Amino acid sequence: HLTTASVVRGCCEVRLAWWEAAPDEGGAAPAAAAPAAAQLEPDAAWPHDPGPFAVHVGGWPLAADTAGDLVAEQHGDRVCLRRADGTSSLVRGLRGLAVAGATGRSGADPFGGRSLTPWLRSAGPVAEHDVVAALVVLAGPGTEPDPDVVEAVEARGSGTRAGAVEVRWRDGTVDVVPTGPSGAPADGGSR
Repeated sequence: HLTTASVVRGCCEVRLAWWEAAPDEGGAAPAAAAPAAAQLEPDAAWPHDPGPFAVHVGGWPLAADTAGDLVAEQHGDRVCLRRADGTSSLVRGLRGLAVAGATGRSGADPFGGRSLTPWLRSAGPVAEHDVVAALVVLAGPGTEPDPDVVEAVEARGSGTRAGAVEVRWRDGTVDVVPTGPSGAPADGGSR
């Protein structure tokens, strides 16, 4: 189960993601008892795949009439796209996302002939219950595309399973996102 959550303030969004293995619902049927199609289908056991999995977080796509109207700036765990009119789309790694890039497409967006989508990815597999986080910003002309608004994203709890994640904003506000098993509430809320 992949769980995602967003904490939003103005044009800034902190996207969080974590996974946990699907529960075994009484065990799988023996191969001899499974239908022939299931024996041949390599994805038949996917819901019970124990992982680990890499995590990929995409930002907001920008579209334009020509590829020259879109510019991608990449620095470490940060990608900022800019369109000729001043609109920008940013993704910046906050926790566990170290590989950055942008995917270009032609004819895939109704708002222009070319589009770019910024993204971040974990450098390798992410352990079960580990939370990854990214700052995602879609900003209009004249707005700072990479605001320094997030102070920290920290998991709290014991052992390998965090009970919650705190998103601390520079203005002192703290948003708490429960990350208990299968979405079970942990101590959560916003202060």
